[in-house]
Parts: sequence; structure tokens; C-alpha cells
Amino acid sequence: MSSLAAASLLACFTGEALQGEPCSADADCGPNLRCAEGGLCGEFRCPATPLVLPTFAPDLTLIVTSTASMGKSLADDPNTTRWQQVLTLVDQIGAALGDRVNLGLQVVPTLSPQTNLNPCDTDARSRILPGPDQGPLLNESLPQSPPGLGEHALRAGLDLSLAGFALTDPDDLRPHAIVLISDRPLNCSDAAVTSQDIVELFDNELTPRVAELAAAGVPVFVVGIDIQPGDGVAPFPGAKYEEVDPQLAFNALADAGGRPRSGATRFYRPEDAAALIADLAAIPPAFADCRVHLDAAPAYPQRLVLRVAEHNHRVQPDCSSGHGWRYPDPKSPTTLELCPVTCADFRATRALTIEQRCPSE
Repeated sequence: MSSLAAASLLACFTGEALQGEPCSADADCGPNLRCAEGGLCGEFRCPATPLVLPTFAPDLTLIVTSTASMGKSLADDPNTTRWQQVLTLVDQIGAALGDRVNLGLQVVPTLSPQTNLNPCDTDARSRILPGPDQGPLLNESLPQSPPGLGEHALRAGLDLSLAGFALTDPDDLRPHAIVLISDRPLNCSDAAVTSQDIVELFDNELTPRVAELAAAGVPVFVVGIDIQPGDGVAPFPGAKYEEVDPQLAFNALADAGGRPRSGATRFYRPEDAAALIADLAAIPPAFADCRVHLDAAPAYPQRLVLRVAEHNHRVQPDCSSGHGWRYPDPKSPTTLELCPVTCADFRATRALTIEQRCPSE
């Protein structure tokens, strides 16, 4: 979660109009002055910094590989296809979490007339932006059977998912997470030169890209569909996907995503749906700790004012009354902790305003 910009908290306007004269309201005072406590114009205000959230729920995007390989029967159940497992899993996630998180979807690749020319082509047309109560929508948007086109364009799906988060949460205030649901092969390598390379080469940049997202605070939960241990090797530069052991490849993805399972199989399987849903449900909402982080310390920490639910609050030493806010570390006033009652008000109104007030000159 990114911190709240503090640039507007660092400087104060100056002005002399009506300074020190009596007042009953801010409108009685001249430019850049307010009616301070005591009924005198004097304390300056900096521009207020608002923080507004339409929802505190995390944004969660499912990336689903929809390719011909998903039409294959499961190794241990010839009467069930991989795609049927995907549909069941998406339905389970939607039913369990649709009213608790903002669910979105990115299907890879994007089917279009160009798919035959570039089977890795993926764009936002196959994306549903994260939103509340969208569990049924995700499942309804997936076809009942996979197409006979396309390859595993998962890196493109990751980038489009990040772009979707930026659209739904431009201030980066809510937690974000991705669930990557795929079978093998993991191809669409940037190293591909020929059309055959696109299909055959293992994408060695996929795992590093997943690791970048996790390091940036976007965990990636990896679900492997019909992934069986093979006699291949660990991924290596220039490898063909058939040379790579599927279990080793998906374990590496899960480790990179920052949410691996314990044991020999570190990715989720469809039969682990209950565990996956529990782990996703454990992602906290925005401001679960009732703390607001600033990019820099305010110019006058003791004169910072938070407005929540029509009430102004100045800093106080503790939260024993339940109202107001405090600095958890007064020596480093870049984190503000809302007291329980004020935090509850913030969650009810989904908005607060931070305002720097300055000593009169």
C-alpha cells in the first residue's frame, strides 16, 4: 500500500490580512487565515489532503489461461477436462469471495482475428476490472469449452492486471493480489524468433516477472491445472517447455509469487480450493491497522488536523478515549494511527482529510 502524499503538508501560506483580529468563523478572516481557537484570526492553513475510498476490500484478479490444452482430459480422470476444473474453481472463488473482495478477471490470450498470427496476443478486451459482487460475472464470462487457439501469454496477463489495479485504485490505497490459473506449457517467450519458437520455448522471464510483482507488494497465488511431476529438468535459458519438469516450473512460480504452500507441491491444485479461498480471504482490507502513512514528516506535527465524520481531531498522546489519533512513534511523525472510535468513523464514511495548520506569524 502506498503512503499518502505529504507534499502539501510541508509548506504553509503566509498573509497578514486581519491577523490577530476577532472572528467567529473562517469567512471573517482574510486570505490564508482561519478563525483559530480563541476567536482570533491567525493560524494559517495549508491545502487539505483528502483520502477517499469507495471500498476497503482488496482488489483480486484471476488470470486464466484459455487455450486448446485446457480441453485435454485430466491424467487421473479421463471424464473431466482441465477446463472443467477451471470453471469449477472460478465458481468456487466467486461464490466464497465475491461479496468480500473486488474480483476481476484477465483471460489469456485475447481471442481475435489476429490470434492466428500471434497466438500470444493479449489485450484489455478480455479483462474484467476488479469490482464488488462480481463473482457470478466472472464465471458467466468464461466459455463452456476452451478455444482451439492461442498460447500461454501469462506475462501479458500480469501486466494488464497491474494496469487494471491502477484504474480501479489509482492512489494505490487498497491491497492487490493475483491468482494465476494455468496448465502447461508456459511459453510465449520473448526469445522466440520463429512461430515455432513461440509455441515451443519455455518463457524464462515469467518467474522473474512474478517475483517483481511480489516484491512490489502484489502477491501472486499460483494454481496448477493437471500438473504432474515429469522427468524433465529445472527451467534454463533457451529450454523448450517439454524439457522442463512441470512441477519444478510451477513450484518456482509459486515461490516467486510470495505465497507458496508448504511441502513438495508449493502451488495450489484445484482440489486445494478451500485452502486457496481461506488464504485469499485472509488478505486484509485497506487500513486494517488503522494507520495512515505519509511520504514525509509534516512541517508542524503537533498542528496536524484530521477531519473524520464532521469532526476535527488533533494529535493526542494515547487513544484511551477511543477518539482522535496519535503518532505511534512521535520521533518519526510519518505514521498516523487512528483511535478505535475515529477509525470506525473512517470505515463508515470511507473518507478523511489531513490538514496542516501553522503558527501565526
